[in-house]
Amino acid sequence: MNGIAAYRNYRARSASNEVAVGLLYREALRRVDLATSPEGRVAHLHHARSILLELRDALDPKGSVELVTRLRSLYDFCLVELGRAHRSPERLDYVRKVLLPLADGWDDMLAHRGVTS
Repeated sequence: MNGIAAYRNYRARSASNEVAVGLLYREALRRVDLATSPEGRVAHLHHARSILLELRDALDPKGSVELVTRLRSLYDFCLVELGRAHRSPERLDYVRKVLLPLADGWDDMLAHRGVTS
């Protein structure tokens, strides 16, 4: 693969990973909203937790140590609150208050870079 093709391949893969993170944030928020209803709460909480675990595990430890540490703490907080939401659905508000600014910020970053989903 020549240099230009390798670069294009990297850019396409990088952009799709960036879009995937944004989609994961939005799906986690959707699952949190759906979990406010008793029907299917367990399944929606499970899916939201799975997404947050995926986001946490995807953090690059070679990146900004401060950013990785803060995001990991936020994800861990949300995971604990999702566990508590089984008995106390009002805990979902805390999760939403953490995830919404992350999702909006991610969307703004993508828009600034000209990346579309």
